[in-house]
Amino acid sequence: MSERFKWLLRVLRVPPRPQPPAGDPASVLTFRASPRYYQYRIALWVLRQLTVLAGLIGGTFFLRMAASVGEVGFFNVWGLLELSAWLVFIAQLPFSFMLVHLDFEMRWYLLSDRSLRIREGILNVREKTLTYANIQNISIRRNPLQRLFGLATVAVRAAGGGSGSGEHGGSATAHTHEATFEGVDNGDQIREILQQRIRQYRDSGLGDPDDVAEVSAAAPALLAARSVLDEARALRLALTR
Repeated sequence: MSERFKWLLRVLRVPPRPQPPAGDPASVLTFRASPRYYQYRIALWVLRQLTVLAGLIGGTFFLRMAASVGEVGFFNVWGLLELSAWLVFIAQLPFSFMLVHLDFEMRWYLLSDRSLRIREGILNVREKTLTYANIQNISIRRNPLQRLFGLATVAVRAAGGGSGSGEHGGSATAHTHEATFEGVDNGDQIREILQQRIRQYRDSGLGDPDDVAEVSAAAPALLAARSVLDEARALRLALTR
């Protein structure tokens, strides 16, 4: 990350990276947004700034025309508003550019052998964790501009098992049970890895660690019941001889 932007992370109290999701630490894979995603976001930023600039130029032209046929007082009032709008536009340029850069840098996509965790956002930090047991669908989306930059969005949907949390005053988004790998250039690979890990997780038959703990706790009682059943069968055979 560029050193000149780290001070803003400290001001916003954004942690440098998320904790790995539940699972074997050795199995954790980390994915980041593609460098082309940064170019994609910069292109959108430039388009937005040009749109605002066009509006400011159009507003300035309109006010000049109105001033040529109106009263001087009218021009003075709206001239101050025009000047304020230009000053705000110029002042927000470096700040909004820094936010675009940091939003790209602070995207984290982590996969373990049991779950995935995605964190994104700067002003509103959003973190989601989905367990493989609840994942129902994995899809890849590409809009025309994403295709132009060779990017994709991998959307992972779960039923009832996802958790969304907003750190530092953030809040969960409306799609609580959907997590997206935004701005990746290896969407097919990520989907394949996810599908493979989901199969391995489900084939293992372990399920949730709490379920495993419950089964382990009940094991002595099950063994005792089986022993009583075996003794009853032996007694029945002895009586029927």
